[in-house]
Amino acid sequence: KYKGLDILLRAFPGVIKDLPDAKLLIVGEFYDDPQSYLSLIDELNLKAHVKLINQFVPNEEVGKYYSVADVVVLPYRTGTQSGILNIAYGFERPVIVTNVGGLAESVEHESTGLVVEPDSPQAIHAGIKRFFEIRNTINFSENIRRKVQSNLFSNVAELFETIIRETKP
Repeated sequence: KYKGLDILLRAFPGVIKDLPDAKLLIVGEFYDDPQSYLSLIDELNLKAHVKLINQFVPNEEVGKYYSVADVVVLPYRTGTQSGILNIAYGFERPVIVTNVGGLAESVEHESTGLVVEPDSPQAIHAGIKRFFEIRNTINFSENIRRKVQSNLFSNVAELFETIIRETKP
C-alpha cells in the first residue's frame, strides 16, 4: 500500500486515453493481499493493459523486466529511498517518482526522470503523459549515466576534499 500501486492503477485509464497502446507491467511479490488490486484492475477495465507478475524475481531475471520498460513509475505514498529507483538507473531507465522522503532528491526533474506530487492519480497521469511528450527531446539515458558516475563510491575522496577546501577559514 505504501508504494501507491492503487494510485498508479487509478491513473492508468487516463494514460490509456492519451496512449491507447500503453501497457503497465507490475512486477514483484505482494506484501499484502493482491485482491484489492485485482478488483481495481477489473473495476477500471484495465485487464487488457496490465500484466501482473506476482512473484519474487531473482537477480538474474530482473533485467528482462527493465529492458522492456520505457519508464519506471514509483507512486509511493511514503518512503525514504527506493532500491527500485537505483536499479532503474542501473538499467538507464528514467523514473517518475512522487515527492516523498528522499525519492525526489535522487531525480533530476526532466533530466533523469520526473517528480510529481504524491497521493494523486492525476499527478501520476500528468507525469506519464509529460514523459512521453519529452522523451524524444531529452537524452534520459545519458543524463542517468552522468548522474550514476557522479555518485560512484570512488568519488567520495574528491567529495571530502571539496568539503574541506570549501570549509577552511
